[in-house]
Amino acid sequence: MARSDSFKPRRSRRTSRDIRSNVVGTHAGVGRLSERPTNASAVGFSNPRKQRRASRGYVSSVLKVDDAAAPRKGGRVGARRFDREVHRKRRVKTAVAIVAALAVAIVVAVAVGVAVLLGSIDSRLALGDSNAASALQPASKEGSFYSLVLADFSVEGDVAPERVRSSSADDLHSLDVSDTAVDGLAASGSASSAPVTVGSADQAQSNDAFALVHVDTENRTAQVIAIPSNVVSTGDDGLLYTLSDLWDHLGDAGVVEAVSSLAEVPITHVLKIDSDGLRSLVDALDGISVEVGEEIDDPRAGSVYVPAGQQQVDGAGALTMVRATNLSGGARQMAANRIEVLRSLSAKLLSLDSLGFYALIDRLPGCLRTDESTGEVNHLITSMASVGVGAISGAMLPGDDISRDGIVIYRVDEGAWGDYLASMSQGQAPVVSQESAPRVDPSSFTVFVKNGSGVSGAAASISDSLEDRGFNVEGIGNTDIEAYDETLVVYAADEFQTAAQSVAQQLGVGRVISDYADFYHLETDVLVIVGRDWKPAE
Repeated sequence: MARSDSFKPRRSRRTSRDIRSNVVGTHAGVGRLSERPTNASAVGFSNPRKQRRASRGYVSSVLKVDDAAAPRKGGRVGARRFDREVHRKRRVKTAVAIVAALAVAIVVAVAVGVAVLLGSIDSRLALGDSNAASALQPASKEGSFYSLVLADFSVEGDVAPERVRSSSADDLHSLDVSDTAVDGLAASGSASSAPVTVGSADQAQSNDAFALVHVDTENRTAQVIAIPSNVVSTGDDGLLYTLSDLWDHLGDAGVVEAVSSLAEVPITHVLKIDSDGLRSLVDALDGISVEVGEEIDDPRAGSVYVPAGQQQVDGAGALTMVRATNLSGGARQMAANRIEVLRSLSAKLLSLDSLGFYALIDRLPGCLRTDESTGEVNHLITSMASVGVGAISGAMLPGDDISRDGIVIYRVDEGAWGDYLASMSQGQAPVVSQESAPRVDPSSFTVFVKNGSGVSGAAASISDSLEDRGFNVEGIGNTDIEAYDETLVVYAADEFQTAAQSVAQQLGVGRVISDYADFYHLETDVLVIVGRDWKPAE
């Protein structure tokens, strides 16, 4: 038989391959019989003879048994239909291959994009030339670690405070102060376990700010302790330095080591922020809600006036809060303002998801600096997702101020400091234990309780609890608005500060603040405002 002009060996081989992949058995009388088993046993034949021949590899007709559209019995598939089916399968395979290739390309592109973004975020968060890494230590407990916040809230035009010269402990002993003021400095001339702070009054109001933060991801809480900028520590030359001087002298690592020694805890991470970073972050977050204990009107701190009470502040307002120094509450009120801003800002940042945080940092390069990688930041955000401001407690390093001959000495209350650290290690708000709490006769002052939590009966419940402990509760009521995330224990006169502390101690909740500006209009010695962080007893 003459070969067709359209015959091509390649097309013949392809047709044969298609037939082999789409039919039962092989063609009768073509080449050697295949040694591979056939699927004849799974195919129905009209008689046993054809069944046996098919088992040996001989098939004289082709039936598409897997084609639902094929005749149910006795039919054969025409060449045109067979050819269409072969081409359809080939198109399907090609389409699947193309889709798979596109999917792989998209996955690779996304992975590369994410890697580039995270690399960019890492570089924007990096501490740069900081030497902090040399002083950082691994966390001693899984799910719990300590971070140190280093803040420089100075702005252009500020006059740098005159630094107190480093001095030996002998020079410190020569100061005209009482024996109790310097008690805790070893006679040999080195600092002992009872740290003090030394500096001028201006230096005590420095724009350098330090805070020790304990994060407990298991309990989803955080505690912030404000550390005065003029805490004394011994430098590598054996001389005494304030923390601000030490920052200048030894860099970040020097402050990390000093605070770690003070608190006797390993500091695992460092976070740095400055004035521009704070202002940019707060504005990017559409402001933060803060409780202002005393109205802020300090031209040297900024042009923004911030009234007392619950306020929504923008970046400029937040910066004015942390810089204000002309406060009747002194260093304690200044520390309270800084803690309040830090707490609110932290809660707002933790309300973001990981992508939201990365986008924020990518948009505001340099606003925050930390040793943490994007992976560690992502773990922290995931672990502490959307914790409220009430889960972030704060306090100032416990102690008292003593001033002699223009020198301010801040002596740490070792007993209270030990209680603070013990509470923090358990993921609880820093409180003073019953043994070291102020000894105050609960019936010697008056208390009024207002409900600002939105929980019905909260004021009455707290009133009953205080009265059972001997406190003189004169009445209960409600605040004008239910806008208090945390419980406040407010006092107006300094003589009732310890009384307010004793109330907070008995309640086991509440931040003690002073009402120097008479914002709360106290008619009793102490006012308790119940916030959303209060929970009724089981």
